[in-house]
Amino acid sequence: KLRIRTPITTRMTGCPNGCARPYVAEIGLVGNGPNMYQLWLGASANQTRLAWVFQERMNLDDFERTLEPIFIEYKKSKRRAESFGDFCDRAGKEELERVVNEFDPSQSLVKTTAKPRVSVTTETMDRLTRISDIRGLSPSKLANEILEQYIDSLETTVHAQK
Repeated sequence: KLRIRTPITTRMTGCPNGCARPYVAEIGLVGNGPNMYQLWLGASANQTRLAWVFQERMNLDDFERTLEPIFIEYKKSKRRAESFGDFCDRAGKEELERVVNEFDPSQSLVKTTAKPRVSVTTETMDRLTRISDIRGLSPSKLANEILEQYIDSLETTVHAQK
C-alpha cells in the first residue's frame, strides 16, 4: 500500500541464540513468549552493522501498528538510495519511538482490527483438516460452517424453551 520499492531484509526466529540471524536484518523479530517478539531494527542491508532492540516485548497484534508509521516515515524522509536499515540507524530509536507514538491511527493504511481466534486441540484440528480436505474447503471455512450450524441449532433450542 505504501509502494516502497526498496527490498527490506526481514528475519524472524523463535530462537534467542540468533539461529536465523535476525540481528543482521533490517527488521529482526525474535520470539519472546507466546505471540510476543523482540523487534530489532537498523542493521545494514549488506550485513556490516548489527540491528538494535527497538522494542523488548511487542505483542503480535501490535506488529502493523508499530511498523506502519516507521514505513511511512521511511518513505517520506529517506535519502536517495538509503536502505530501510540505514534510515532506522540514522533516525535512531528515540526518533522512531516518537514517530510510532505520535502516529494518528485514523491515517492508517492497514486494518489493525485483529481477527477473532479460537483455539482447538491438536486432535480436533487434525480431524477438521482431514474433513476440510475431503470437502475442498479451508479448515477456517469448515470450522465457521460447523459453528454457524451449531449456534443456529442452540438458538432454535433456546427460543423453543421460552
